[in-house]
Amino acid sequence: MNYAKSLLLTIAVFFFISQSYAQNVGIGESNPQQKLHIDGDDAGIQTIRVEDMAVTAAGTNDAELATTNSTAGKAVYADANGDLAVRYVYGDNVQSTVMSGASQNITSGTLVDINGASITFTPRHSVVYLSFSISGYNPLTASDNSSWFVVGVDNGGSNVGNFLSLTAENDDVTGSSGAATITAAHFPLTVTPGVPVTIKLQGRNGGVSSTEGFTIDKANYTSYMTIWD
Repeated sequence: MNYAKSLLLTIAVFFFISQSYAQNVGIGESNPQQKLHIDGDDAGIQTIRVEDMAVTAAGTNDAELATTNSTAGKAVYADANGDLAVRYVYGDNVQSTVMSGASQNITSGTLVDINGASITFTPRHSVVYLSFSISGYNPLTASDNSSWFVVGVDNGGSNVGNFLSLTAENDDVTGSSGAATITAAHFPLTVTPGVPVTIKLQGRNGGVSSTEGFTIDKANYTSYMTIWD
């Protein structure tokens, strides 16, 4: 059969199916009940096979439609419930907290938890982005003293980043306090999608008068953290 005859036969069969079943098409089904009704003779779950589609490694979603030949570009996938879902976009799962309560004076030379600076969530992406602002002051009370403050980022129990404040100095005999705000914007954090994780901020003090500490003033200034997922 030449190409022209084959094409005409295909068109005729398609037209017959469309007219006979009110535009419902069946594959392995002589009486289709939907626009596309697929059935088979094998017992159990019926599958659709499409060649050259990406499949993730064991332990992750393994029924995916990919926009590229790698899983990094997956657009549609079957979730743990067997439901077909689209790939999440950033901003659908934003987490944020504004710190409140009593001010916290941190004198430790090693990292300790900042009260209220902790977020536990289930990420949707393998990389999420952290932004934060910690505001306070170094209560220097003697001349010729100086100190600084470090904000550390803890990702699931591991320190993954440290941010240093400007040095606060007191060079007069009357004493003064050095104000400081430490910020970060869109700091990337590697996480595991679908697995709950805790991101928290920690602090430590240092310098000549480090024992006087750094006071996070929650009453007069705003401190917060946000995770963009």
